[in-house]
Amino acid sequence: MIFDKIENLAKYPQIPDDVKEFIKNCPKACGRYEINEKDFANIEEYTTKKEGKFERHRLFSDIQIVLNGKEKLFIGDAGKVLVPYVEDIEFLEGKPTSSVILDGTNFILIFPNEPHMPQMALDKETQVKKLVVKILNKNS
Repeated sequence: MIFDKIENLAKYPQIPDDVKEFIKNCPKACGRYEINEKDFANIEEYTTKKEGKFERHRLFSDIQIVLNGKEKLFIGDAGKVLVPYVEDIEFLEGKPTSSVILDGTNFILIFPNEPHMPQMALDKETQVKKLVVKILNKNS
């Protein structure tokens, strides 16, 4: 995982240039956006949660950036599988080992097989708008 300020995106060769350009010129409307033939982005709005499940992916890395609001994202150790892989997402039990706060000034890059629990409330449930970019793993 990489957690850093948005202004430092250019430093990371793991992020394709067209993905960096998409993030720089991020559209405002919710929906799915094709960045190239393999990478895409979703902009979504939702209410943060007080409880969640860990998830992980095999095919795609995630870049997550909160556009409006704030949320906590837990990082942890994977436990028992609760819902097997379907469309590149698997849900599992897990134990949080750390967390980050996504607040619109930063991003997190989550690589395949790294358990994470996004969309978590800080103190109380609030509305969030978030950009999630899916980058196809080169080994896929």
